Amino acid sequence: MLAAFGTRLRRSPSPSPGGSGPAAEPDAEPGVDGTAEAVLRTLAGVSTPALAGRAAALVDEYALRFPWSAARPVADFVARRLEAGPGARTVLRPLAVRLLTAHAAPVRCALVPVLAGPGSTASRPLRQELLDVLLEREDSGGGRPAPAPDATVLDALLCAAAQGAGRRPEAQTRDLVHRTGMLHVRTTEGAARFDRRLVELGRVLPEFAAMVRTWLAAAPAEWAAVVGPSARAMLGPRHPADLPQPATPPLAPPSVPAPGAAPAAAATAAARTAPPSVPAPTRPAVPPSGIPASGLPASASPASAVPAPGVPASAGPSPARPAKGFRSLAMAHSTSGAPAQGAPHPA
Repeated sequence: MLAAFGTRLRRSPSPSPGGSGPAAEPDAEPGVDGTAEAVLRTLAGVSTPALAGRAAALVDEYALRFPWSAARPVADFVARRLEAGPGARTVLRPLAVRLLTAHAAPVRCALVPVLAGPGSTASRPLRQELLDVLLEREDSGGGRPAPAPDATVLDALLCAAAQGAGRRPEAQTRDLVHRTGMLHVRTTEGAARFDRRLVELGRVLPEFAAMVRTWLAAAPAEWAAVVGPSARAMLGPRHPADLPQPATPPLAPPSVPAPGAAPAAAATAAARTAPPSVPAPTRPAVPPSGIPASGLPASASPASAVPAPGVPASAGPSPARPAKGFRSLAMAHSTSGAPAQGAPHPA
């Protein structure tokens, strides 16, 4: 299998003489088919030291000849080997260092998310070590007299630092962003690019933006040379007066019946809103002592209120004077010899 894969690589035309030269354009390279990716996945599972060394040499050659089309499959190969355990370090570290220092920018950009990712506890030390190798390579410019870090690699570093901020310790994210920013600001174009990308990442990643604000507030002098005025205005500490205030809920207007509403409906609405009426307490009338409710004395009755003719009135209040007609009638009875009404008959 290793021989067949090597033969396939050697039969393809080489688009660039080496990793130190300019990388070939993607259109100048043959596309990576599913067979090549499957072979790389198979090579990542090789654990025998002798075979693992030969597989690493084939991967190195493949990435050197086709940096654009082989960048992602090679990065997947490195990611799988990082999680293979401490035994893979002997063969993996030399291959990864060569990929990070001697290969074109597309390969280095593809390796940035792998190295900046959290990974397992066993692979984190080697990931951080290889990430330092990449930063040193960009700092030195690949050994050229005039250091010139690649802008695409630095942009990949900043994006990877922001996107994985919630999965790694904050101190590591801060160090990675600061070191990347120091490499950006070596040129005017790089400084503007760093500020623009920092603001864009802060808008879509609120957690990362909160971290940057904390760093700027804690050490403003340290970040003054890295973060420009525009990015500082967008991500810097905010004054309490600039913070958005919560909206106040509007008061409910009083209920007004609609024009033309029926009187019954309006009365019902008014009765619902009016407070309930409570009748005032009434005190029952108490008649005077000895006088019944009818207003007559207790010993008198309506029939005995006027005495009969010929009967002496009893002591007490003067009886009412009879009317004129009644007196004539009584005299007539007396003349005829008939006993008066109420008088005793003779024996």
